[in-house]
Amino acid sequence: MISSLSFTNVATFNGSHELSGAKRVNYLFGGNGAGKSTIANLLADAASAKTWQGEPLEVMVYNKKFVEANFYASDDLDGVFTLGDHSVDLQQKIDAARVSCGKTGEDIAKLNSSLESKQGELQIKKEILSEACWAAKKRYETKFAQAFVGFVASKDKFGTKVIAESQTNSSAAESVATLEKKAQVLFLPVQPQPMARVTLPAFDGLVDSESEPLLRKKILGKGDVDISYLFSGTSANWRS
Repeated sequence: MISSLSFTNVATFNGSHELSGAKRVNYLFGGNGAGKSTIANLLADAASAKTWQGEPLEVMVYNKKFVEANFYASDDLDGVFTLGDHSVDLQQKIDAARVSCGKTGEDIAKLNSSLESKQGELQIKKEILSEACWAAKKRYETKFAQAFVGFVASKDKFGTKVIAESQTNSSAAESVATLEKKAQVLFLPVQPQPMARVTLPAFDGLVDSESEPLLRKKILGKGDVDISYLFSGTSANWRS
């Protein structure tokens, strides 16, 4: 058992003090702030200066700190208590995790609410865009009827197609007049048919013909003959 306890300048105790002559059963009493809890804490402190009579033992002080460390009352279940410092620590962690889960659940609910709001806004904007696209389609459907095939019966389908084209079509924007000209060619009532390839004649024999004796012979004649006008524009090598 503890036979004495020494301490210096602790809490309300100024200077050096020693409690000695302890018995198997000791009773400490005093008013509020007299130092009863301080002495109890010193007895529980393994580093405090205690003198033992016999083998040192584990000191257990049953005060407010002990209750807080070893006794836990559930806020959710009335009449259910947890005893033991390890159990109390575990229960406190469970409660903290429960609070954290509750906060996470609240955050998820807020995010879902925000998501639903944004989805509603997006749907409204899609409807406005679909109306605008449908109005443009009606304005030009006569000129571009063939280009609108497959999308003329559904306003939503036509709007979705316009959005998809705006995201994937990399072609440069052109004026309506230019598109009308292209549509007139592309969507002719009768599609043009390809023509057969033109075969060019061989000109190798024509060059070889220049060496023929007949063609190298000079033609003699007078200007008053009927054939003379054919040679009036030729060089002197072809006439005499």
